[in-house]
Amino acid sequence: MLRNYFIIALRHLSRNKVFSLINLVGLSIGLATFLVIFIFVSFHKGFDQYHADADRIVRLGMKVKLGGELITMPSVGAPAATVFEQEIPEVEAATRIYGRPYFKFDIAHGDKNFPGEQGMYADADFFSFFSIPVIAGDPATILSAQKSVVLTESTVLKYFGTNATPASVVGSMLEVKDKGTVRVTGVCANVPAQTHFDFDILLSMEMNPLSESRYWMADGFYTFVKLAKGGSVESLYDKFPTFTDKYIGPEVQEFLGVSFSEFLASGGSFEFNTMPLEDIHLWSHAENELGINVNGTYINVFLGIGLLIVLLAVINFINLSAASNIQRLKEVGVRKVMGARRAALVMQFMTEAVLITSVAFGLGFTLQQVATPLISQYFGVNMGQEGTSLVWYIAVACGGSLLIGMAAGLYPALLLSTTKTMSALKGQTSTTSSKGRMRNVLMVLQFSITIGLLSSVLVIMAQVHYLQTKPLGYEKDQIMLIEDVDLLGEGRNSLRQELEKLPGVEAVSITGYVPSGPREFERNAMQDLTLENPETHRVTHVGVDEHFLNVMNMKLLAGRNFSREYGNEASNVIINASMSRSFGWDVASGEALGKTVTEVDHNENFTVIGIVDDFHIFNMNEAISPFFFRYSSNGFMAAVRFDSDKLALLNDELPKLWSEFSQEPMGQSYLNEYFVRNFEEEKKISSLFEVFTVLAIVLSGMGLFAISAFVTHQRTKEIGIRKVLGAEGLRLFVMLSKGVVAMLLIAACLCIPTVYYGMEKWLQSYPYRISVPAWAFGLPVLGIVVFALLVSGWHILKVIRINPVESLRDE
Repeated sequence: MLRNYFIIALRHLSRNKVFSLINLVGLSIGLATFLVIFIFVSFHKGFDQYHADADRIVRLGMKVKLGGELITMPSVGAPAATVFEQEIPEVEAATRIYGRPYFKFDIAHGDKNFPGEQGMYADADFFSFFSIPVIAGDPATILSAQKSVVLTESTVLKYFGTNATPASVVGSMLEVKDKGTVRVTGVCANVPAQTHFDFDILLSMEMNPLSESRYWMADGFYTFVKLAKGGSVESLYDKFPTFTDKYIGPEVQEFLGVSFSEFLASGGSFEFNTMPLEDIHLWSHAENELGINVNGTYINVFLGIGLLIVLLAVINFINLSAASNIQRLKEVGVRKVMGARRAALVMQFMTEAVLITSVAFGLGFTLQQVATPLISQYFGVNMGQEGTSLVWYIAVACGGSLLIGMAAGLYPALLLSTTKTMSALKGQTSTTSSKGRMRNVLMVLQFSITIGLLSSVLVIMAQVHYLQTKPLGYEKDQIMLIEDVDLLGEGRNSLRQELEKLPGVEAVSITGYVPSGPREFERNAMQDLTLENPETHRVTHVGVDEHFLNVMNMKLLAGRNFSREYGNEASNVIINASMSRSFGWDVASGEALGKTVTEVDHNENFTVIGIVDDFHIFNMNEAISPFFFRYSSNGFMAAVRFDSDKLALLNDELPKLWSEFSQEPMGQSYLNEYFVRNFEEEKKISSLFEVFTVLAIVLSGMGLFAISAFVTHQRTKEIGIRKVLGAEGLRLFVMLSKGVVAMLLIAACLCIPTVYYGMEKWLQSYPYRISVPAWAFGLPVLGIVVFALLVSGWHILKVIRINPVESLRDE
């Protein structure tokens, strides 16, 4: 019986090549797109799940409200791990990591130098917490000694050559800049891609002098606790207030000069919080994360897009199957006359649907295998394909073919099998009106999805364009960055003087900070102690020299710049307008000039000598906050403003000059490159949205093309009669196309409010944003209406041009 079903199915497909091809290609594209998205989403949702007891590990953090600003930190002070492990029964163990994504170590082995290696400090029990295999060395002791380091497999090959084995390098000595000679005590596997942190070299926590700090409020230690079996996060939160009063209260008194109760009464707050290990990669976006995390909302949105694209493909499949199968009504009637039962007819059409979906899955898998590495390379994202096994593909293919085939084939099968025998023999369905309504509902849903995706893409593109073109408060173009000038020591200032002599160089600054780029900064509590009840403000500050404002073309609103003519500038600062306003000082009158502010942490006083206009301190995704420049000529890079017309000449002379100061390779980059990198996530999201939206438009277009062809074909005789009665071509076009336009307008009315709400919520995450533009909805609707009219018009024109004698001839 099944063999007979398959033979009939193949015959039907061969007789309707156009419909069958559209069905097959559309479903294949939809399934391939979903597979790409699903693998990508699964990769990101699987971060850190490979660790043993991952479901029992949480990371400690802090939330502090200071000076009206709520600060979320993913780390805590050095003492927290030991105290929590000893004093909270629900905590089985605790470990610490100290590092940042920008923590780099300069390593030397023999005559080979390896600058900028990614590293971090870790407690001795690191490998008992995280399931990164240790290949050489004892996992329990390899980080116990003070001068011990652990290398990854790839780092071993990099330092010791391709013939080195993990066991052979244990005991070897390396030189770490500012740390001295260290011993390799172990080798671990490369950090798995699904880990929220990364490193090339792991240093013993004993090498970090801050690890013995007694201060709880000095964050920086990423502290992970493993809950005892049966323990709960809620039990930790119940105990947190006790630890806050016991350990944080005295430090508030010490640093801020007020009791903890007074601190709380003034609007301040402090609390510990937790983040499950498995959620960090998607949902942790605090300041100074240990690694670069992704936005979990975007991942869920991509999963939703994948489902919508599959839905579009399935809608096409249902509509096209129902449309093409209408031509088989007489076949159904004959089968019923011959005694075929309804169940057998349903099985026949379901078998055909499953056959098509099975072939579509095969083509979809092929497309996915080709597209995934291309997308990964083009967009610079890890699509996670390497973790997908053949068994997974086979399981998805079998299950998906049955599920989608049965779901998509059910409606056409029931439609035809319920048709009365006499109606079927006449080529008429018993439920023509309900079939039309069902097809129209599916078309409206399809149009809604397409309009929604198009509108969302346009809003995202508009927001990215706004962020890229918004005034920054400084000039990012024509600034070259020469890195690692700190290796020159005092020679860096001589380098600056020589750089100024090169052709095309307009200004040079030795700095440890540039907006949007590399930086060394601090954030500390600041007060105006001239007030009786001073408020505490958290202020970011960086060190720059007297040339920095000129290089960046920043606007000085009041006061003066740093200058060596005034002698020692170490206690003078230049603040931004936001800091002036936050301290209650009028910006226009320069009220802040001459004021003294105190850094509470170190009890250090600074005098305000200038006010600069607000500028974007780090990137456009962060609101401009209180900030000041302090004087320093000991930065690690040189910022060079140059004349773009003479860049080629400058690039020829620059290596020669550098070689006079250092034999190390010169690190060279441009500030606008860092600026662009700050928008990588938004640009990737926008680009991926564009790709998936184009696929959605293709699917909708294929469905509209096929349905228009079928509908106009079904009304060929009606059109012939109307032509005989004198109907003009334009009147026929309006009559036949108004239904499509009506469905599009209904779809727009249904989807626009939802899309507007979703985009408004998304934009609220940006401190600087656009309003949702009306044209983002008008253009997609207008474009799809025009496209639909062109497609429908093409089919209608073909039918209108048929001679009525031909169109009215019956068989």
